[in-house]
Amino acid sequence: MPDRPRLTTLDLTGWRKTLRLTLFFAIAGSAALALLGYFLPAHRAAYVPDTGAWLDLTSQPGAEHFHSNFADGGLLPVPVLALAAIVAFLLRRLRFGVGFAAAVVGAGAAVLSVGAVLFAHLFSRHETTIGEPVFGLGVVVLFCTSCALFIVEPVVHLLEKRRLIAAALPAPLPRAIAVA
Repeated sequence: MPDRPRLTTLDLTGWRKTLRLTLFFAIAGSAALALLGYFLPAHRAAYVPDTGAWLDLTSQPGAEHFHSNFADGGLLPVPVLALAAIVAFLLRRLRFGVGFAAAVVGAGAAVLSVGAVLFAHLFSRHETTIGEPVFGLGVVVLFCTSCALFIVEPVVHLLEKRRLIAAALPAPLPRAIAVA
């Protein structure tokens, strides 16, 4: 019986390696996209300090200024999204187990980065521009690819292990053909 390889010692090959690397790059790219969208002009809404409410600036005369989500959400999403992109990019070449870490960091970054903006605009109406959909797309793709990597990581390693075990088995003996 061939020696069974451990999952932590496997080097992926073929489509399994490509799928795993694609998910790592998708996490890094979507975190970078969300970070870009966080700084792009996103909407016209302003906080009115005396009332404690958000005001829709589109109804105000002469209000032409769009501002980014960074102006409302603050600094928290910047290092969180940058960390998710860096972690996914740096861990992509390591073996079994780091996909789980990258997936948790990516999903956590998506949740933490959207929280600041969501609470700032929860009950406000505002006109949006390019920054809002870019940020939203980046966060949604970041969360979905992180969840996908969390599922794919053990599956591709188990399939690689199964392929290696099958390749190490001796060839089956030929069957005798009865001649009548």
